[in-house]
Amino acid sequence: MINAVMKFIGGLFFFLVCVINSLSAYNLRQVTNSDGLTSSAVLSLLQESNGFLWMGTCDGVNIYDGTKAYSWNGWGQLNLSGYIIEEILETHDGVIWVQTNYGLSKVDKEKRLVVDYPQFKGSYMMVKNELGDLFFFSSSNLLYAFNEKKQEFYRLPIGTLDREDIVNLYVNEHYLIIFLKNEIIYYQMKHSPEGEYTLSTINTSEKTEVRYGFGDKNQVYWLDKDYNLFGYSLDKPVKKLICNWKEALDGRGTIVDILRDGTSFFVAFQTNGLLKISLQANDKYTVDDLGIKSGVFRILKDRFQDIVWIATDGQGVYIYSEGKYSISSVTYQDLNQSIGKPVRSIFLDNEGTLWLGTKGEGILKIYDFSPLKHNMNYRTELINSQEGGLINNSVYAFAKSCRPMFWIGHDAGLSYYSYRDRKIRSVYSPEKINYVHAIYEENDSILWIATVGTGVIRARIEDRSGIPYIHSLKRYTIDNGNFSSNYFFTLFADSHDNIWFGNRGYGLFHIEGDSLAAIPLKNEYSSRVVNDIFSILRDKDTFWLGTGAGLIKKLHDEEMFFSQQDGFINSTIHAMLQDENKRLWIATNGGLISFDVLNNKFQNYGKGSVLEILEFSDGASFCQNNTLFFGGINGFITITNNEMYVSDKAVVKPPLRFTNINILGEQGMCVDVQSWGDRPSLSLEPDQNNFTISFLALDYVNPTNYSYQYRLNEKTEWIDNGTNNSISFTQMNYGDYLLEVRYKNQTTGEFSPVYSVHITIASPWYLSTLAVVIYVLLLLLAVLLCIRWFLLKQQRKKLLVLEKMEQQHKEDLYEEKLRFFTNITHEFSTPLTLIYGPCERLLKYDHSEYVHKYVSLIKANAERLNALIQEIIDFRRLETGHQVQCIQQIDVSALCNDIIHSFSELAEQNMIQFENVVSENIFWNTDSKSLTKILNNLISNAFKYTSVGGRIRVTVDVVDNQSLRIKVYNTGKGIRQEDIPLIFNRYKVLDGVEASTIKGMTSRNGLGLAICHSMVELLKGEIQIQSEYGSYAEFIVLLPMLELTSEKVDVNDNAMLNINNVLPIMKSDQLEQISENSTDLASSKHKILIVDDNTEMLMLLQEAFSDKFRVVVAHDAEQALKEVKNDIPMLIVTDVMMPGIDGFELTRRLKQNKHTMSVPVVILSAKNSSQEKIAGLDAGADAYIGKPFNIDYLKAVVERLIENRSKMKDFYNTSACAYDFSHGHLVKAEDKEFLSKITEYIEKHVDSESLSLEEVAEYMQVSVRTLYRRFKEMDLESPKDYIKEYRINLAAKLLRTTSLTVQEIMYKTGFANRSHFYKEFSKHFQVTPKDYRNKYNKKETETI
Repeated sequence: MINAVMKFIGGLFFFLVCVINSLSAYNLRQVTNSDGLTSSAVLSLLQESNGFLWMGTCDGVNIYDGTKAYSWNGWGQLNLSGYIIEEILETHDGVIWVQTNYGLSKVDKEKRLVVDYPQFKGSYMMVKNELGDLFFFSSSNLLYAFNEKKQEFYRLPIGTLDREDIVNLYVNEHYLIIFLKNEIIYYQMKHSPEGEYTLSTINTSEKTEVRYGFGDKNQVYWLDKDYNLFGYSLDKPVKKLICNWKEALDGRGTIVDILRDGTSFFVAFQTNGLLKISLQANDKYTVDDLGIKSGVFRILKDRFQDIVWIATDGQGVYIYSEGKYSISSVTYQDLNQSIGKPVRSIFLDNEGTLWLGTKGEGILKIYDFSPLKHNMNYRTELINSQEGGLINNSVYAFAKSCRPMFWIGHDAGLSYYSYRDRKIRSVYSPEKINYVHAIYEENDSILWIATVGTGVIRARIEDRSGIPYIHSLKRYTIDNGNFSSNYFFTLFADSHDNIWFGNRGYGLFHIEGDSLAAIPLKNEYSSRVVNDIFSILRDKDTFWLGTGAGLIKKLHDEEMFFSQQDGFINSTIHAMLQDENKRLWIATNGGLISFDVLNNKFQNYGKGSVLEILEFSDGASFCQNNTLFFGGINGFITITNNEMYVSDKAVVKPPLRFTNINILGEQGMCVDVQSWGDRPSLSLEPDQNNFTISFLALDYVNPTNYSYQYRLNEKTEWIDNGTNNSISFTQMNYGDYLLEVRYKNQTTGEFSPVYSVHITIASPWYLSTLAVVIYVLLLLLAVLLCIRWFLLKQQRKKLLVLEKMEQQHKEDLYEEKLRFFTNITHEFSTPLTLIYGPCERLLKYDHSEYVHKYVSLIKANAERLNALIQEIIDFRRLETGHQVQCIQQIDVSALCNDIIHSFSELAEQNMIQFENVVSENIFWNTDSKSLTKILNNLISNAFKYTSVGGRIRVTVDVVDNQSLRIKVYNTGKGIRQEDIPLIFNRYKVLDGVEASTIKGMTSRNGLGLAICHSMVELLKGEIQIQSEYGSYAEFIVLLPMLELTSEKVDVNDNAMLNINNVLPIMKSDQLEQISENSTDLASSKHKILIVDDNTEMLMLLQEAFSDKFRVVVAHDAEQALKEVKNDIPMLIVTDVMMPGIDGFELTRRLKQNKHTMSVPVVILSAKNSSQEKIAGLDAGADAYIGKPFNIDYLKAVVERLIENRSKMKDFYNTSACAYDFSHGHLVKAEDKEFLSKITEYIEKHVDSESLSLEEVAEYMQVSVRTLYRRFKEMDLESPKDYIKEYRINLAAKLLRTTSLTVQEIMYKTGFANRSHFYKEFSKHFQVTPKDYRNKYNKKETETI
């Protein structure tokens, strides 16, 4: 009994000493049928010379390139001996042996040939040595080798062996080792020049029970029945016990493969997964169960990278790799959960429970979670109902607490989990809190909450019997609390306890004073999405901002930006964390990015990497114990720093391989890319000039970490292809091309060597000799045709030049006519004034009916002449583009009815049936004046061509709520169809004048319809004509709804004269007589100077103003300047168009002279456009009045300007101009400046309690006595009282606008004694400071 106990204790001690259960950090990625595998049962593996991985499955051979598996079909021959691929070996470059259930096949990639050896059906075992020579043990218990020179098999005599006894074979250049169940046999071999091996007699043998044996680099290893691992060097044949693996391997089942990797061994089991056993010092070792839940058929060490390939029974192929970081993915499926909503928050508590907050399905608890545990046998619990205390299933935030609890944020507000009673409870709040997305506990009483839509909340937490509740809260918002502007998704507290907030749409914020202050970005970005900040980190003075457009590195004086254009796998950043090595981990919408903050290099983890979760969630991140967590749409990942990792392989650049060719949509129909050597070539037919070439850096650990560049010829620049690993060529010309491709490692920034493909596109049939002869003949024919065409073209060119010259002559003639009429109209303005004025005066006196009749006739014709003048001016404006439109909403119905009504009397006189069909309540955005002219011209034109007893109909309505339609219909002779295009032709309008047959209609100049057409185009409308010659004509105008002008445009409209008082015309001698007679009478009156080159205008204006002013006249500007020099007048009235110096230049000279700059100047001119008025005012004119003008209006303007000048002159002649208002007192200007300087000094030193009058006086460079005297002169309180009042008023302002305490405000305003401060404040405001603040806050609340 004692012996048994001792044995047990000894065994236990041995187990404790030798076996250490390890939870090491590594990465395990799976290749399954979702990656293209035709079968998940993979029996064999081969990494061929080009680096591609060949997988032998139960459904043929698959080739894997790091991103996708392709089914290999033997170049379309499908002639492998079978579909169950038991073993694959490559003996020499390009020669691959495939062992199937139906025999052996030799695949020659260079010759694109498959040779079957059906006589070896059921071969049992196949191996090769380092020279590439093939050996296999057949089902007939015979050992064969392949003679590469003779290309035939030969038999090796090894005696009689039963294949059931063979555990494994190992062969190198000199030895053949056969591991039998009860013995290990060693043969020496010699290689003859003929290419065959011969075996010596048995050199030695080891009598032992063998569970498994294998060889590696001239070393032989085997496990005996007691799981003792022995090693044996073929150079020094000394058997050595390495370790005992009984405790690790006993009970796991049959061992099918062992792989040595440095000091570690991978042990594969037929039905029970894979173990990694790592040897330690002092016979210790660690054991890792890789968590593979199936049998393993084969293990393969990668030729280029530090990874191990694991072929499984039903789970595809696993890729095992170790690195500085271990990244593990945990999906809902791994946890046996059917959750369909993404993980939005993560929290790992001190008890080892992992809490996952989902968007819509509550909280998933994972008990006893360890990031290094590789099997997923976790106990889980889903909390998604109110029975568990959770009132909302969309959980966006967890946060640590100093209390025995942690915070939970969700759409319905704030909850917490208590460790005392193991329950989730809601937190009481005086105000409703919703849409919580981030939480930070600053201390035991302050909690910061970032919400989506309702801003940032600072909550004060208190306890009641151990139950936390929100005592009060302060809400910070932007944009007046607008919901869509206050999407705060994240917050971050830096090492200095500064809290930063990320807003979607408005960027980075922090609390400044009593509000949120934005931290603007320095650079300008093309995308507004950079203002969507979902994650914030701050390391010292560097901000890292994760935005919807990429990563921003924000320093004090510069910013750097990284996105997909710089190689990021995706630009939408959802979360960021920094590990202990100061490396930034970025979760995006397309994978993970590891960013080195020191050199700005990064590594992408996307599709084809260790990640099973590629799309992550906003804010779903957590860091604890140097383990990083990120949540995504179907689970979460963990990132662990592998501190013990040391690579035994030098960093190598993976080869770039061409993976696929797509020609005209058919993949790889012309070439097998796996057979390409170092200088691959591609030959294409002429019709295959549209193709795509795909390539890839064969990095099986992280294939997405590379960007690619290419060029089509050596001398061209490299074209950046980004992370896209394919190039498409379209419509390539025939010829030879050299395509060169290279990649850039995003982590190191280094470029790979250049890989090239020679591409040849055959020339098409149309470049044959016969085709060339035909081309020459066609060319000659083309030359003849070109000569004939050239001669015809020259002839047409001459005709075109003549036509253009004739057209130009017409245009010049038209322009001359129009220019002549326009100039004449300006000259008509002054005579019209002199005709219209006297008519007005004559009509005011009683005359005989005869005189009254003819004076009225003169006045009416003057008005009609002015209307015709304005019509020509309007047309000129339209032609020169100076017609200004004022688009306003007008009552179209009322306007049209008024215009139509004005023609009623004309219709009655001529017995014309005049119909008004205007729809009611039409309001339209258009120009009122233009619309009036359009309708007037159309109706006038209708009356012109309608005979007595005819009919005119005017229709106004709205078509489809899109266009205002105006139709004017009239009976009469109509318009010929060939004449319709000429109706609006501006070159025809001045060619003749038609006399109207209608009573009351004068002869017209033909401009009406041309103006109408131009006005319609100016309003962006269209005008149409429908006519039947000899019957009717109808004009249809369609006007769109226009945008309103922001300001009313000053549009000059002189369509009708509005002059009420114009004096009669006087002669030159009368002007002199009036001037002489009025000299004595007006000597005491104000003097005004009138400048005009028209004598009659001078006489008219002199008589109009002589009753109130002393009038002096000048015929030109030079005479006016001399008159001003002799005696400065009170006001000057001047014309613009005068010989020599014009009115604008005269005004400019007067205003530039300091002696005459105050004299008001009134400009009278026939130039009435807005541009000309602006030019006059820019010259310095005080008023601008167009001709013809109203005498009474001119008098009013002159009298007002003189009155204003007199008042200004009187003001500056008194002492009042030296004073100004300040602080409610009338003070001198110098006193106001003196007081301002004193106030500025007090403001700078108000917080100093030692501020004295001596300091103020010294600053103002006066004595204290002088300071008192100056204040007394300004009728102010004493300087001491002035300083005290300033302090008290500042304290009141701070009480109203800040949250500072009364004590802090007291110090800021320079009061050292509390009682003194309260006394002075109460004396001034009749309340204490505290009551003052409460009273003000109450008032503000009531106002809200």
